[in-house]
Amino acid sequence: MTAADEPGAIDASAIDALAIDALAIDALAIDALARARAAEAAGAPGEARRWYRRVLRLKPADPAATLAWGLFLLRRGEAAAEPVFADLVRATDQRPAWLGLAGARLLGGDRAGAARTLARLLARFPFSGEPDEARAATAIARAAGAPGWCGVDAAGRILLRPAGPAELLCDGRAVPPGRALWRGRTLTARRGGRDLLGSPLDL
Repeated sequence: MTAADEPGAIDASAIDALAIDALAIDALAIDALARARAAEAAGAPGEARRWYRRVLRLKPADPAATLAWGLFLLRRGEAAAEPVFADLVRATDQRPAWLGLAGARLLGGDRAGAARTLARLLARFPFSGEPDEARAATAIARAAGAPGWCGVDAAGRILLRPAGPAELLCDGRAVPPGRALWRGRTLTARRGGRDLLGSPLDL
């Protein structure tokens, strides 16, 4: 496993594409979502809101419909995004919901809550590798005054943000700099005696 780095700022588009990918096949809902996205792109938030709400009425139990609505609220900077994502986390316990909740909490000024949410996300789910997700994580870590964040991607590579020396412990055993990790259950990453957000990671 190796370490890498990417700086940046928060952006809801990190999880936007997942909304339509997961939507159950329903011609009316798909049409309504397409109209909502088109209206939003055209700078007509009122019209977009009406179409997003229609998607919810058509598919009230579909997590993808709720995700699309929450992302719209997040992009609009509305505090109502936080309870939408909180409900979605409880219903699905999926990575996009956790990332949206972290962003919504940061938007609402709850830096500590955003950091806790991000830490749980990074500890439990593989990092997607999307630059926007990296920017979101970096923005939350900075806002919370954390020394950085860490994750493991789908290929098993350790990600340290920002890049640089860190104390790594695999199941409590020190990992020498530049050495590949042996098999283990958890990875702790620290700087200056403080855990990076996401540490300890589930391996």
